[in-house]
This record gives sequence, C-alpha cells and structure tokens, in this order.
Amino acid sequence: MNTKQIPTALRQGVKTLLTVVAAAAGAIGLNSCEEYDEQPLSLWMAHSEMVRVPNATHLDFRNGPKWDYSSSLELLAMLKAAERYDDAELRNYVMQWADTMIAPNGDIRGYDPEKYNIDHVCPGKLLLMLSNLTGEQRFMTAAGHLMKQMETHPRTEEGGFWHKKVY
Repeated sequence: MNTKQIPTALRQGVKTLLTVVAAAAGAIGLNSCEEYDEQPLSLWMAHSEMVRVPNATHLDFRNGPKWDYSSSLELLAMLKAAERYDDAELRNYVMQWADTMIAPNGDIRGYDPEKYNIDHVCPGKLLLMLSNLTGEQRFMTAAGHLMKQMETHPRTEEGGFWHKKVY
C-alpha cells in the first residue's frame, strides 16, 4: 500500500502523533541517535515541522487560524521541547501562534463557548504554560474563559462531561 492509498485523516493523525511523541520524548530528556547529528529527536522533529509549516496557525493542514485540540497539543509539545533545550526559535514559533490566537485582552480567536466542545478546552494547557513563561495576563484571562465554559458544560447522568454539545 502506498501513502496515497492511506486516508488523509489517518496520515494527519499519524503525523501529529509522531510530532507529539518526539517532542515529549525530548521534553523528558530522551536524546537522539548519531544519524541526527546528536540533536535531540524532539528538536529535529519540531524544526522539520517549522520548515514544513512556517506559520504555526496552519499546523495540522489548516488553511488558517483555528482554535483546536490537535494544533495546541503539538504546540504544547514543541514548547516543552523549546524549554527543555532552550530553543528560542521554537519558542518564537509557538508565540507566533499565541499572538494570532490570543488578543491582548484575553479573547480567543475562533473560540465559541456555546458549542460546548471539550476539545476546545485542551489548548488551556498551552495557555497556562505560556502564562508561566511570559507572565502575560492575557493567557490567564483566556484560560479563565475556558474554565467558565466548564462551569456550565453539559454532563451525562453519571456526571461526566459531554464531548460536544451536538452529541
């Protein structure tokens, strides 16, 4: 089977998973092989993503900025690798996304709390890390918007959160 026969969604999912695994491995200190010039695999993978997708808001094959689970998860892994290896270029890449997605007043571009999509809460992990790193209030304000959603997020009879309101 060649790669053209593999569904696009599956290829995208595998690519995102590999990026997250490589970045997370670097964040916890797993290092590289000689064939990668002794560069940690997490940095090698993250920098290859930066070359493939120069604008962080287009990650995960997006045509433009979108507040979503997969891009934020990849960016969180990249930021952890950037902090682990003191990589300013990688940190700046994540900040490019943050500057596009989070307004100075903390409003989140493309976020609609009325959709009650729990996937839209996942980027909050990245917001908290950005807040800790930069000290910028906008990230905590944005995280507060996500927390507010969870206060009224629909629940099952057992008390678990619905994944999305449309379900």
